[in-house]
Amino acid sequence: MDKLKRYWAEREKLHDGQASQRKLSEDYEKVGVKGEAEFCRVFRVRQDMVLRLRGNKGKEYRLTFALCPLCNAPNCIHGRPAYRARVRTQAWSKTEWVIEYEKLDADLFVFAFYDRKKDEASLIGWLTVKEIMRFPHSVWPLTIDNYRFKRRALRGIASLLQLLGLPLPPDPHGQLDLF
Repeated sequence: MDKLKRYWAEREKLHDGQASQRKLSEDYEKVGVKGEAEFCRVFRVRQDMVLRLRGNKGKEYRLTFALCPLCNAPNCIHGRPAYRARVRTQAWSKTEWVIEYEKLDADLFVFAFYDRKKDEASLIGWLTVKEIMRFPHSVWPLTIDNYRFKRRALRGIASLLQLLGLPLPPDPHGQLDLF
């Protein structure tokens, strides 16, 4: 069993039976781990594989922009703060996205889609928490209050890579959705 498989199996065991565990899809932990692995490949960061019963409070990944998000300059009076980033992966829809109302615990969110047939995740886009909070929210599915939005509302992955000063990674299989 490879490292990723062991990790998601351990995560499933850790969270099994917990009150906060609401599996929104089959192989819930696998879907999430695959999305995080793709994020780490593209953004050249190390995958956080520490098991935490109560989550990580939005401290999944820290990203420092190479360009100031306020004035688009590399060195300016605003500085270059680090942003807390979270990866949200889903397998049930590639066009409509949900994020739990009470789990906006990061500065920006990167969204990935897990394709069960290919057994791989691809990055779809990203948004800041302030952008997400502008969307309507409703109780759906499983009586969980979620923000809901369409894929077309997401910013392209290429724009986040540019803000971070990272080159576009190789994408031989067309997995990286840059639009």
